[in-house]
Amino acid sequence: MKKLLSVLLFLGLLISLPAQTFEGKGADSAEEAVLNYIAALQSCDYNKMISCYAVESLVKNYDVEKLIDHLTCATPTMDMIYPENGLLEQTGKYEVLTAISKMIKYQIWTLCDNNFFLNSRIVMRNEDSKATAKKVFPDDAEKRLSSIKFHNFISTTELLKYYARTEDISDYIESIKNYNEKYKKIYGCKEIQDVTVTFFIKGQKYYFFPETLKYGNKWYISPKQGILATLLGLQISAGWASDKYHLGLDIPDQEVLSKDSYVITREGKKVTAVMADKEVTDFSKIDLTDPTEVLAAFFVNYFKQNEDWQKFVSPIIHEGRINALEADWEALYGMVDFISITISPDNFASSTEYFRIKISASYQDESFDGEDEVEMFQDPRTRQWYINELPL
Repeated sequence: MKKLLSVLLFLGLLISLPAQTFEGKGADSAEEAVLNYIAALQSCDYNKMISCYAVESLVKNYDVEKLIDHLTCATPTMDMIYPENGLLEQTGKYEVLTAISKMIKYQIWTLCDNNFFLNSRIVMRNEDSKATAKKVFPDDAEKRLSSIKFHNFISTTELLKYYARTEDISDYIESIKNYNEKYKKIYGCKEIQDVTVTFFIKGQKYYFFPETLKYGNKWYISPKQGILATLLGLQISAGWASDKYHLGLDIPDQEVLSKDSYVITREGKKVTAVMADKEVTDFSKIDLTDPTEVLAAFFVNYFKQNEDWQKFVSPIIHEGRINALEADWEALYGMVDFISITISPDNFASSTEYFRIKISASYQDESFDGEDEVEMFQDPRTRQWYINELPL
């Protein structure tokens, strides 16, 4: 009897306590909501991340009966968000927070190039538990996230045309429209909008596909994976994020270079490096874990033919690489009258370690414009990048 009384008193105290509010004030547009979230992700501030999501608004307006109508069934594992019942409303709030926490964890894995759970498989062969734990919990997570650099937004129409490889995307648009109409009623929101944003982390391009919800006049990130990410084939364990390798997608920017692109030229003996229309003169302190900076620093020093370029060469078969690059200089790079190398982080494939560069050159009144690949090597221990082989 005493135990039952204690439980009842605890429940009464729990219900009487003022409920904690998790969501923030919201944003004025779907795009702003996403930018706010990226800024929170970049700051590695978990509370700020949570505040960008619809928590209280979703729980308060959720219609579980419409969800049952949509699914034509009810299961014990479905979301039990039931605002009409005070206790279930509170448990529903923490269900939403659990879903958000999982999604943030999946995003961190994906953005840290950790594919350990990407395909919902656990792979552990001939490894000790410490090595496996490092795969699950990457050491450099905060450092990587803090280097996020926003790139651009992509419209859903443009994305689907490119992804489907056809101008006729009417079936996709209809699927999205039907989904959003159904889930607007389930979520009790005014609008649902899928947003696609791209950003770079240490020279690597990522796509992010959050669903956003409008309550009143404010926009929030949805705790659920939206229809667009699902149509593109993203696993829930990807956390709505993907690099272009796993997504199989790379929408080229029309004549627009990333702000992080370098253009390095040599005309005669004069060597110039430009990034975002500003000349860069000091490459003495670069981020060696950023392949774009390493490649730019290499070419600047290689074109100047001082010995500093050698420290950017792969330590594997070091002497052979140095001799090969000196031969390349004599055979090609040192002979041309003018040469320009464009290095854009968009063109680095971490999966293959190849960096695609644009080359313009002239020799005795003949010009050449084209693209080629630089093979790079990343030291698995230090995470630093090196030049492995140049194009000829």
